[in-house]
Parts: sequence; structure tokens; C-alpha cells
Amino acid sequence: MAPGTKGSELLRLLKHEARHRFLSPTSKLFQAERAALKAKGYWRSDLLRWGEEAIAEGSAAYPFKYPELYGNLSKGRIVAEAAAYLAFVGGAAYGTYKVTEQIVEQPDDQ
Repeated sequence: MAPGTKGSELLRLLKHEARHRFLSPTSKLFQAERAALKAKGYWRSDLLRWGEEAIAEGSAAYPFKYPELYGNLSKGRIVAEAAAYLAFVGGAAYGTYKVTEQIVEQPDDQ
């Protein structure tokens, strides 16, 4: 926050930073470990960083404005990370479906 920020811009910045604080682990149980894990993910993943900034900026700005890329975020890397995530989750869901299908279709031996 720049010194001398006033009015609606100050209010928007305070709301933005409050969303970051809300998303940060604060409860005592494994707080340090969860904070470290969040920090690693935030700095290593453009998708996670963009997602957090989207939540913080989108909920702080009225009317809603689509968050722009911050810092050194790469659109290509965000898309690649999202595709990899969707492929992993989709593959896991499909694998679970196939295993369940095999279990359900097995005839009882009794």
C-alpha cells in the first residue's frame, strides 16, 4: 500500500488484503506447517497465485472486475497447470469409477 492512499482506493486495498488474511491459516493446529505449504504453493504455482489474487481482487472490487495477471504470472503456465490439474482429477475420478464398476459387477461366490 502506497503512503497517502485515500478514499475508495484505500477501502479497496484494505478489502483486498483482508481476503488474503482470510485465506491464510490462522488456527493453532499445524499452523506453521500449513502456512509453509501455502507459501510454497503460492510462489511455485502461477495457477494458485492467480486464484488467490482473483478471490482477493474480485471480492474487493465493486463492480466485479476480472483480475489481471500480477507480477510475473504467465497465462500459458496458468493454462498448463489448470490442464494438468484437470487431467489428474479427471483421471482419478475415471479410475475410481472403473474400480467401483468392477467391484459392483463381481458376482457373489456364495
